[in-house]
Amino acid sequence: MNDSRFFLLVQLTSSIVKGFLWLAALCVLGYFIKEILIAYSGKMTFANVHISFLMGLNIWSKLTLSSSLLFGFFGISYGRYWRSVAKREIEHMGTQNKNLEQVLNPSRKTSKINSDGSTRKEDKI
Repeated sequence: MNDSRFFLLVQLTSSIVKGFLWLAALCVLGYFIKEILIAYSGKMTFANVHISFLMGLNIWSKLTLSSSLLFGFFGISYGRYWRSVAKREIEHMGTQNKNLEQVLNPSRKTSKINSDGSTRKEDKI
């Protein structure tokens, strides 16, 4: 019984000390932030900071432009590649379906859908 009270007292004390340490750390951090803000007050305005940011951005503009063009080129190439893969697969499946229809029922005429999956000229609006 005496040991459990001692353990609870030690646990309570350690949690209080931990709370005070966090509070002290926040106070020290606030003090340093206050000093930084006082050091910059009136010496640099938001406009100065914004202009210097934009000037720094101009250094990277060529890199940004070239990387965006490269990214766009690879995106278009990726889309064209997968479009050709899909077209080949549709053509393969279309001819395979036509052959299977002839094997199952030779008297049946297949539909007039193109084997490559494209629309017939007569069906276009």
